[in-house]
Amino acid sequence: MRGVAAHHDDVSRGGCSEAPGCSEMAACSPSGVSGVSCPGGQLPHGLLYVVRAIVVGVPILWLFAAALWLDVEGYDGYDTICNTYYFCGRSDAYLSNRAPLLAWLLMPASGIRSGLGLDPMDLRPYHVEMALFHAIFLVCIYRWLERRLGRTLPALVAFTAAMLPFAFFSFSPYLSHDILPGGLFLLMLVLAEEFRQTPSARRWLALVILGASGPLIKQTYGVFWVGVLAGCALPLAYPLRGMHRGSWRVFSLLCLGAVSSLGFYWVCMGWVLGGSYPTLPFLVRPWEQITNMLMFYRRSESPPYFPVWVYVRNLPFYGVLMCMLVVPALFKALRGTRFMQSVAVAWLVSVVALHVYDDREVRYLAFLMPLSAVLIGPIVVDWGRRRDYLITMVCVLCIDVSVSISEAAHVFDPFYGRSQLRQMLDVLADDSGPRLPVWFAKDNYPVFLPPQNSPLAGDRFHRLFYVAPFHIAILLGRAPGTVVNIYDFKYLQRVAGEEPRSALLMVTCTIYSSLSLSPEPPTNLDKYAVYACQAERLAVTVGVDGLTMPDGSLAEWSLCADSVPDVGAVTLEGDRLDALILGQYLFPVLRNMRTRESWPLVRDAQGRYSLNGLARRPGGGTAPDLHLYAFRIRHVCSAAEDRPGTVVRDLPPR
Repeated sequence: MRGVAAHHDDVSRGGCSEAPGCSEMAACSPSGVSGVSCPGGQLPHGLLYVVRAIVVGVPILWLFAAALWLDVEGYDGYDTICNTYYFCGRSDAYLSNRAPLLAWLLMPASGIRSGLGLDPMDLRPYHVEMALFHAIFLVCIYRWLERRLGRTLPALVAFTAAMLPFAFFSFSPYLSHDILPGGLFLLMLVLAEEFRQTPSARRWLALVILGASGPLIKQTYGVFWVGVLAGCALPLAYPLRGMHRGSWRVFSLLCLGAVSSLGFYWVCMGWVLGGSYPTLPFLVRPWEQITNMLMFYRRSESPPYFPVWVYVRNLPFYGVLMCMLVVPALFKALRGTRFMQSVAVAWLVSVVALHVYDDREVRYLAFLMPLSAVLIGPIVVDWGRRRDYLITMVCVLCIDVSVSISEAAHVFDPFYGRSQLRQMLDVLADDSGPRLPVWFAKDNYPVFLPPQNSPLAGDRFHRLFYVAPFHIAILLGRAPGTVVNIYDFKYLQRVAGEEPRSALLMVTCTIYSSLSLSPEPPTNLDKYAVYACQAERLAVTVGVDGLTMPDGSLAEWSLCADSVPDVGAVTLEGDRLDALILGQYLFPVLRNMRTRESWPLVRDAQGRYSLNGLARRPGGGTAPDLHLYAFRIRHVCSAAEDRPGTVVRDLPPR
């Protein structure tokens, strides 16, 4: 009865109080929810169904086609897959920087991959399951918009403008943490409005579960409850706008729901993080994780910088039409019904929160797409009553659609269909499986670049596909300690001789996207390269003139040990193999097989080789006695000279 009274109160003031699932148009017009008679939005039924099938069906077909083609993944996606291994019992390592819910949802894909005997690096089962989630997400959002706006052209325009921009096609093919949560956010706002009208334990419990699910996908989504409470608190500032005595009680119950969600989240994370922080008390673990994430970039010696303007600068990639409509839509919503007020306030609170957080990437805005669709829907309906306005909106939308189609087509470039990481590991594989990689060069992780530059400005990681050592270890079923970062270059010179089956993946530098206001190629492309190497033993002859290599070449070397440069000063630039130590070999060690003595070789500025730690020649050596141990480069991945992507090539044995 209270909800009915509130409805009549709003109607008496000339407004239209809506249930969140009902259309503002439907409640105020005799045409009902069908909305086909909406002026400016009238389409023949047959044509309407065809357009609906294209707008909703084609993106879904594209999602599954991309899922079956894609063989690359971003850093966050690898984190999620590794945590899926942890929950499936195939790994002892839980990556604490990632929340667990998406990993739980992807456990069926992990089981299917294992049951079918697919390669550990095969990503298709995960991408297919994610495509299914995104397909359900699109259908649900569109059906909900139809209930509000009717089966009209404006509903299709609002859906396409807000839900299918460049950003959707750029982020949805991967294991994205940024799109699906938007559906949870909208559902929370709907349930909160229904709870305000008709409080019930069922709705309250659903809000608690949804409010905890957001941060269990990504900690940032703790903002969901903040947005919901802010939206519900706005009418409290206007007590004459149809408020009733129970409003404060309802708001208090919602606050209690937010606290309950926090408690549920805290207990879940305390349990999940047991493998990451085993020595910390149960309830301290989530706090440790949150503080580590908040302080990560501030504590880093050379922190990546995320510009404050990155969201505003790249907002058109969420749709030019959406950008044109969102400001008037916000003003209209703030003067509209209580549900529309709550959506507008939640949208604004979320945008402010994203700017306050230090870590800023364009994809973080993706969860606001459903709220944007709800906001611009009434504006599209109003302006669609005028034929010239409707034609203008459709023309602008065509620009957005063309950009989206171009981005969707990029996914089927050959780069995305064959992982360069898998190519490297295949080169290093033998009959017993991949050799144990030894990683090196501190925190320089391999980065693989597609042929197209990122059109986003200031986004440091867009279209840069990183992978970390622990990702490789977990996915290949190795112990984490067998795939490590090496900080001491001198250690590598021992590895080649003591572990002849070891391998080395060496990265010369780190790549980030440019921070300029206009899109530019990533930095350090001229110096970037990844070398996949295997430890080998070469028989050499030591003569008066120097070292004679197996191919008959002569490597000049010096006598003075005190002139040897520090091993840590060794640098590699790009694909210049002629600048490497011994050409095709890295970190050579000369070992006397009879005495087991070793002398690391270092190349000085003049191009001569010195025996590090030895002030005289190891005279009298012969081929059976002296061997050269070194990492032979088998595979090179470097930045292309004529395009921004990386190119690979295998080096034949000598």
